[in-house]
Amino acid sequence: MAESERKSLKDLLPDLSALGSGDPQADAKATAKKLHEYFSAHQHEVYVRVRSAAARAGGKLVGVKQSLKTEESVARKLLKDYKTTDYRQALVKMKDILRFTVEFDEDTYVDQVPVFAMAMDALGYQMSRFTNYWDCGDGYNGINSNYWLSTRQQTMFEVQF
Repeated sequence: MAESERKSLKDLLPDLSALGSGDPQADAKATAKKLHEYFSAHQHEVYVRVRSAAARAGGKLVGVKQSLKTEESVARKLLKDYKTTDYRQALVKMKDILRFTVEFDEDTYVDQVPVFAMAMDALGYQMSRFTNYWDCGDGYNGINSNYWLSTRQQTMFEVQF
């Protein structure tokens, strides 16, 4: 990797020098704040594109006000589920800090989900994961998909149907 590429990759990440106090709660809060800032900076652009893809597929976005997890929720998840306060690990592992829900009519749902996926691809978002949770017995019925926000940083956002 060329020196200029190394510098640009470094510049993509925020300054993390304040993290690592040794207090897991404080570190989780500081990491959550940085993650929240990162995804907040991308929220509107992603929202506009997901809304466009949903409209192309005949669906609609719902719950938009909850599309960005709160800092508190991110901090809790860091400690409970991921057992890390490392920003770079969390950035890669947490795929639902920014998430959207798209609703389709029940009678055309099966046909609309792939149309949405193709519309997202046309808008430049590559799908990385598609998981069908219908009738899996855990009480959640739907499909979760993850799209690359940045392949360089290995960051994703989630779309639920």
